Amino acid sequence: MSGRYFLDIRSGIGAVRDRFYTDPEYNGLHADTEGVIVYRPGFKVDDHWEMLPADVAELREVCNRLNGIHEWQRYVCGCGAPVVIKYYPQFEAKCRDCGLTWEGEMK
Repeated sequence: MSGRYFLDIRSGIGAVRDRFYTDPEYNGLHADTEGVIVYRPGFKVDDHWEMLPADVAELREVCNRLNGIHEWQRYVCGCGAPVVIKYYPQFEAKCRDCGLTWEGEMK
């Protein structure tokens, strides 16, 4: 394991995911999959899906930046439940249990 955040690219879909909130072996990958920080869909070419190199580069840059800034911090609400975090392009967080939310710009 190299960091809390990892790049997950499969079948023309890419995402930066958070190991604290998702199982890296989880089979699904969608924009609303828990633990997805940034999601980029690809496009269909004939009978397969591809991604733009610029999208892959952006995902890699976000992943590297997050691992450098937020390495293995655990976010827990005052009620004791895990907080679901989205860092990019704006920081947004919501408690899984009580629904408390936070927002702000990513630094």
